[in-house]
Amino acid sequence: MSTRVAEGIADVLAAAGVPVFGVPASETMGVVVAADRRGVPVYHARHEQAAVGMADGYGRFSGRPGVAVVGRGPGFTNGLNALVTAAKARSPVVVVTGELPTPFRGGRAGAHVFASKNVDQGRIAELAGCAVVDLATPDEACAGLARALALAAAGRSVVVLAPTDVLSAELPGPPPDLEWPPAPAPVDPDRAAVAAVADLLGEEWACRRPLVLAGRGATSPDARAALVELGERIGAVMVTTLCAKDLFAGDPADGGVLGTLSGPATSALAVRSDLVLAFGASLNPFTTYGGDLLGKARLVHVDRDPAALGRHVVPELAVRGDAAAAARLLVEELRRRDHRVEGYRHPRVLGDLAAARGAPLPAAAGGDGRGVLRALDAALPADRAVVVDAGAHMPLAASCLRVPHPRRFLTTAVDYTSVGSAFGIAAGAAVADPGVTTVLVIGDGGLAMALPDLQTLARYRLPVVVVVLNDAAFGQEVQLLQLAGLPDDIARYPSLAFAELARVLGVDARTLRAPEDVGSALDLLARRDGPVLLDCKVTTGTLGEHSALVSRLGR
Repeated sequence: MSTRVAEGIADVLAAAGVPVFGVPASETMGVVVAADRRGVPVYHARHEQAAVGMADGYGRFSGRPGVAVVGRGPGFTNGLNALVTAAKARSPVVVVTGELPTPFRGGRAGAHVFASKNVDQGRIAELAGCAVVDLATPDEACAGLARALALAAAGRSVVVLAPTDVLSAELPGPPPDLEWPPAPAPVDPDRAAVAAVADLLGEEWACRRPLVLAGRGATSPDARAALVELGERIGAVMVTTLCAKDLFAGDPADGGVLGTLSGPATSALAVRSDLVLAFGASLNPFTTYGGDLLGKARLVHVDRDPAALGRHVVPELAVRGDAAAAARLLVEELRRRDHRVEGYRHPRVLGDLAAARGAPLPAAAGGDGRGVLRALDAALPADRAVVVDAGAHMPLAASCLRVPHPRRFLTTAVDYTSVGSAFGIAAGAAVADPGVTTVLVIGDGGLAMALPDLQTLARYRLPVVVVVLNDAAFGQEVQLLQLAGLPDDIARYPSLAFAELARVLGVDARTLRAPEDVGSALDLLARRDGPVLLDCKVTTGTLGEHSALVSRLGR
């Protein structure tokens, strides 16, 4: 009995041990059916935006490739925002999309009976920042998918073009063995460059008030341990980018997130700092407040990517290397020199930081959701992942909801800021680790875009707590319109009864109007056998205090 290429593709997916996310389509349904018959977990979404987002979330939170299978043309472009989001984050995503039969590719595309679906998917994928793998012949097909999975495992988002005649052709041989690429070799920092940093730290005039800044590239346990010892030796205040949120939680010198989300105490310390040691951080304008926060400080920048060094801010000293390795070498050099100073860690500074961490966030008049988020933070399981959609609510969610480790926090606001994209990512995160409660914080505008896929959460009983900050508006745009002196009514929408809609779609739900209402939802929050939605009513236009900063930095 002959085997079709579509079945060989399914064999490769089964060997990879990863689930498949998608929306049924005529071009690719044979692959999905074959995968399901081989025991590959298959999750059907209502929209390709959610399907590709689920592959993205699975990839980011599992560390393995996330695979989405979609149809040609509209199916592919429906998922484009989610694909761009994944590509910008270098998420390990593989999107398999149907393609025209071989005789109709190129100049004869218009002759195909469904020419109306034609679009140059390969070119679009390249412009989106993805690698493209073309399964051009039956001989190449299975090896091509294996190559795509390996590219994803190495940190690329990949689009696989699967012509329908190739998928239905007879497989000429057995699928190849799947080989994952080895983990990237550590980039060892130059010891002379590290010694130069140690020399600078030894100059009292240059390092009286240092900051240690950790970004996404410095969130490993090894990096944290080395950075904590470094901070102790040089007397540094410890801060992070948003992507490394809560890395230094519990440290007496923890200053939290640096930049547009800094509290007053951390901002004041940053402005007065004379030396910043940045590890694995991009130093983008949101972290540096457009350069204003670090304007008076000397900068040491450590990153494994040479293109990151000097991209936004020119450092005084640049060290190419892995954050953990560079921090360990620097600590070893400081130990050898017996270097330990009080630096910025005198009792007044540590007291100010402790007071700032313990102070309640001020609530805006009428209730902007802070109180509800704080109450939810206390009520939700500590073992959680937090996914935050782009929008005016993002600063509040980032400030109010803690995570046990930075790699359990994700916001699309740092990737592509595509409103609604976080929904699929949160669903994929729940597939990656169903034992963890995944918390999705999303605005009413974003949820309205993703609303049908609430049923996807219910269908697969995914443990996602959907927290809707419902201000009956696109809150960020309301504020930006106000700042521009323009009418804001175009960004205001009638309020939707999300709790009622969620119940219709199979999701248990409550409506919350004040922090004390969280108590009525404790029974739902304690469950881990399916999704929950909390429709949190908040005041329009009060959610994003940093809108003025965003407006200024974006000019």
